[in-house]
Amino acid sequence: MWWLLACAGGAGPGKGDLSGLDIVSIEIVPSEVTLTTSASGAGSQDFVVNATLNDGTVYHSFPLVSFELSNSSAGAMEDLTFVASTTNGGRTHLTASVQGITATAEVTVIYTEQSRAEGVPEGAEILMEAAAANSDGLEWVYPPDGTVLPRNLPELDFMWRDEADADLYALSFRSSLTDVTVYTNDPVWYSNSEIWGTITATNAGDSVELRLRAADVVMDGSTVTAVENVREIGPFLLEVRRFDATGSIYYWSTTGNGIVRTSVDDTSPEEWFSPGNGTAEHCLGCHVLTSDGSMLAYSWSDDSAATFRAGLATVAADASGVTPLLPEDGTARVGWYNTFDPTGTWWISADQTTLNVYNAQTGEYLSSTTAGNGYTMPDWSPAGDEIAVVSGNYRELRILTHRGGGVLEETSMLVQAGDQQSIYYPTFSPDGKWIAFNLADGSFYDNETAALYLVSLSGGPVIELAKANQGPDLANSWARWGPMPDDDVLWLAFASRRDYGTQPHTGESQIWITAIDTDLAELGEDPSRPAFRMVQQDMDTSNHTPWWSSI
Repeated sequence: MWWLLACAGGAGPGKGDLSGLDIVSIEIVPSEVTLTTSASGAGSQDFVVNATLNDGTVYHSFPLVSFELSNSSAGAMEDLTFVASTTNGGRTHLTASVQGITATAEVTVIYTEQSRAEGVPEGAEILMEAAAANSDGLEWVYPPDGTVLPRNLPELDFMWRDEADADLYALSFRSSLTDVTVYTNDPVWYSNSEIWGTITATNAGDSVELRLRAADVVMDGSTVTAVENVREIGPFLLEVRRFDATGSIYYWSTTGNGIVRTSVDDTSPEEWFSPGNGTAEHCLGCHVLTSDGSMLAYSWSDDSAATFRAGLATVAADASGVTPLLPEDGTARVGWYNTFDPTGTWWISADQTTLNVYNAQTGEYLSSTTAGNGYTMPDWSPAGDEIAVVSGNYRELRILTHRGGGVLEETSMLVQAGDQQSIYYPTFSPDGKWIAFNLADGSFYDNETAALYLVSLSGGPVIELAKANQGPDLANSWARWGPMPDDDVLWLAFASRRDYGTQPHTGESQIWITAIDTDLAELGEDPSRPAFRMVQQDMDTSNHTPWWSSI
């Protein structure tokens, strides 16, 4: 807030003690303004406030005014002048106050920029923009049209195919607040973090329209004389959410033989935990953390083990270190799939038929729960009163009730697979209303036909997450939800063997993230959006089983 004590100008009462004036209304002039800004210079606008007295007299340029901005990232007030930010665009309401009476003006700041990759000749952009275009031979590849992104994604790659292999490409990002164009010689743009950060910060809570132009450039020496074979595709929409995607993602990397820790806005993932000596003989996964991040449960095996064993470990307060509690020897208990109750009191580690309940802080065995058709792959609800399990030789998704004290009781069957199908890896949404799970033809293990589905805890239709799945036979598997966001979408991470844009997969899985709009799910519609690849991964790593913690 700024208090401005400028001298009065124009018509109105004489100068002197202005505090006693009987003001009935004020106005800001102008009341609406649009400015452009860029890294090289900011637009600005002078404002005045006119005050109307009870006798109808108008005091122009009233001096005793306080100003307040609703969005200070869009710019700042310098005396009576609004100066736009040079780092991003945005909208802000300018509120003027005089003796408790207020008026507002709306300021829109449009961020503009043109970025040239090294080797792109100057002068081609004007000819390229003005030329008529067709779409022959151009294909947009990544990110998919309609992708929804968190505001804090640090970077994003943009890829396309061009049969004609043009000399020059222009990729534009346009919205009501952005006019940014990137020029490159290659059919890919690896986003500059500064430019991408400007686009996401400016358009948080809005959509950005992408268009791609391609052209061959005719040169006379170092001078551009013409452009030929101009083509254009688009628009393609990207939606940037209002808030960050929070928490940390812990995923099993078979390449690194352990658990890797990262976050959506991180650029350097951490090789976080591997049992034993961390050599190729060890296999580690099926991991979960308590809601406060203090305990880790996992399953592991090595060449000396006939089956997987259940592991329990304490986690340092800053998650920098992990200390295993159970011995890594043949006496360790059997277990593949793990879940904690939300209070961190009980830990379930399941084999293929039995749920073994332990003390989550010490690993002490408490009880077992099984049935004639077996229980496995448990996931505890956020409220702590229910557990989703797979049963019936991987053909049933059932719900158990937690009666307290680690005692479990079967209550209902939620989904039954069709003939020759498997159901597996159920997971509760952070609001406890939905369960995401896998459905595949044939066995559940390492199945290329694996696809993601959603069902309400209260029943209803089984909904395929078709946009997230992208297509058949991509091994879309083992989804895990992000923390409850301050937004109207939920985030869901999963492993997939799909191509990354124009870079074909090498048979290895990587972690992808989709946005889920549960309002659409309530209508029985596909609530997912096309997924984006978690950018922190190396393309030559094999990554699976993401666990998304709030810590």
